[in-house]
Amino acid sequence: MERLIKRGILILRVKESLEKRLGKIPGAVVIDQPQVALAWQLEAKRLDSEFTAYSSPLKVATRLSKSPQSEAAVLAYERLLDDLREIEQGRIPLHLDVNGYFSYFRELMDHGTETARLVARLLPIRAIEKIKKLRFFSRFEKAIRDKTLDIEYVVCIPNPASLKEADVVEGLRFYLEITPRVFILYEKEYASLSLHELSQTILLLQRREWVFRHGWDNDGNLVNPVQYVLPRHYKHYMGIWEKARNQSVSCPAEIRGATTGKTTATP
Repeated sequence: MERLIKRGILILRVKESLEKRLGKIPGAVVIDQPQVALAWQLEAKRLDSEFTAYSSPLKVATRLSKSPQSEAAVLAYERLLDDLREIEQGRIPLHLDVNGYFSYFRELMDHGTETARLVARLLPIRAIEKIKKLRFFSRFEKAIRDKTLDIEYVVCIPNPASLKEADVVEGLRFYLEITPRVFILYEKEYASLSLHELSQTILLLQRREWVFRHGWDNDGNLVNPVQYVLPRHYKHYMGIWEKARNQSVSCPAEIRGATTGKTTATP
């Protein structure tokens, strides 16, 4: 997955270089459009020839000399099949770390306007520290200034009393540094939403009609990032967003005050 993303990015950069010399190339080219299909076609053609020697899991595992090799080969095939089944259903596992995940979004934002809608729980403090250290915010500032990126958050917290907790305040101010459009969904309003639906961040890209879901562990690492690309997925998760947004309230003025004039961005 990461290799295909990098190839797509390379094609976009080559296009930009050609346009500087030859003028505008007709048609907007973004990662989700057919012009970039050449990247995966070339890669698939190469893999077709290489997979001839690996087409039979049994033969591969049998010819390996050590038992740990055979066991590892079988597990590798199982993981590959699991991924392919998910991809076939429109759910794309993104085997990316934090840096690769946000770099993917940066490239998407660099090629076309986008409206992002998110429902998220408060990030663990370690995750906030990691994201700030990697300076993702600055990568999206130009898109915000140029009004090619619009972001709105609904942040889930337990109850109004939580607003007095230091970690909650810090988490909300973190989101306000991303966008002033931050709303709060209290736990008592979860009635029409399941805990599973709110267990991970939901990010909707409205122009592309894509959905991304991911979680965070307490050490600030991404957990199970997945991209959903089918219309039925977008409709389902947009329904969750709308329920959450309709039951949310604006982030309190006393918390907003500390971040006035500091708007930056990242999904």
